[in-house]
Amino acid sequence: MNPEQVIAGNAMVVPIWQSRVDRFLSRYLAPSDRVLAAVSGGADSIGLLAYLHDVYGLKGERLVVAHVNHGIREDAGQDEAISREASEMRGLLFATRKQDTPVVARARHLSIEAAARYVRYAALSEMADEHRCQWIVTGHTLDDSAETVLMRQRSGAPWYEWTAIPRRRGRILRPLLSVYREELRHWVAINGFPFHSDPSNADQRFARNQLRADLVQKQEFWTRQRISQVAQAGEAIGFGLQALTAISGSVPGLRRDHEGEIGLAIEAIFRYFSDLTFLPVEAAWAKLAGQRGGRLSSAFRRQISDLLRGRSPEAAIELPSGIRAIRRGGHLWLGRSERVEVCRPIHFGRTPVPERGGTILVGNEPCDKHRGSWTVSIRSEVAARELWIRTWRASDRMMVRGRPAKKISILLKERGLGPFAQHRALVVADAQGPLWIVGGD
Repeated sequence: MNPEQVIAGNAMVVPIWQSRVDRFLSRYLAPSDRVLAAVSGGADSIGLLAYLHDVYGLKGERLVVAHVNHGIREDAGQDEAISREASEMRGLLFATRKQDTPVVARARHLSIEAAARYVRYAALSEMADEHRCQWIVTGHTLDDSAETVLMRQRSGAPWYEWTAIPRRRGRILRPLLSVYREELRHWVAINGFPFHSDPSNADQRFARNQLRADLVQKQEFWTRQRISQVAQAGEAIGFGLQALTAISGSVPGLRRDHEGEIGLAIEAIFRYFSDLTFLPVEAAWAKLAGQRGGRLSSAFRRQISDLLRGRSPEAAIELPSGIRAIRRGGHLWLGRSERVEVCRPIHFGRTPVPERGGTILVGNEPCDKHRGSWTVSIRSEVAARELWIRTWRASDRMMVRGRPAKKISILLKERGLGPFAQHRALVVADAQGPLWIVGGD
């Protein structure tokens, strides 16, 4: 008995795994959502496209087919031709990008595999934005996820790196992670969907191909049950890390949030997170970068560990999305390091400060409470002087309540401000020097 079923009036056979994939997609896709399907031209991605359109019913403008030419193989045009044909026969919009992966690999000091993954997702994100797609869908299978776990084990990575491919990351969905590769390709074959086999899949220079070749020799070991067990174990590790990350913000004495920066107490990081010291830092980075559930690479996680332990030659590291991590005293501070220079005359009343998107009010009238707006109440004889609002300098000193003058940098630290908030602070000054500190919030 054939487990698949033929749709009435249609020669296409629908798969036995339909309900698994439908349940997953229905959790995320709203009726009006547009979906970008990543199609390489291989069997798995052609199967994904056929499923989304022919079975799940994403039609017309709701489904866009995207293909990325990595600029590695001379016969890559065949992949594009198959992908284009599969989309056009279904009346779907086809988008493509060509990238020079070897150039990216050299520039970023990445392997060809890592560089291809980087340019692929960057290109898919660009095409999704261009075509107003809420979701990017890929054709990874359960076997891909299990192989990823084994590859991370083989690489000598610590146990917390043995995670499976996530079913969702940001707007990327992987609905076929509940489907065995054998199941998917069987369905593609019996329906006769044309695809192109990538010859580089046999290239033993690539780690994943080496692993697959080894597993072929161990068929009695690499059963469906074992594939599922390995993938589930990797998924469980991922879920555990997500749970720990989610609670990191509530650990006593760990986190201090200011506008545009987050400070983490290093002692609390080691006390509560032991060998997983990167977790609260990763959570803070994701919040500042606007990447909910975002994950840093293994290389950045190691850099964070070295920075926390004082092993890094510098007291700061640059993280993705323009976020900088700075170790100062007992805290690790994360924020954006750009410094906006301000230097403009001000007068009694309101003066716009466009560099900071706000206003300074000299007088007693309350100022609007929003970022970049400050009120300074001063005596009339002081208001008669020539006053400036400007970025503070390393040599600036100021008296507070008649006490001996202190450096502005020391006064900012005494206020409990982190390095990024200190960076944003401005001063109101006359010809003799600073009179007030503003804008360090």
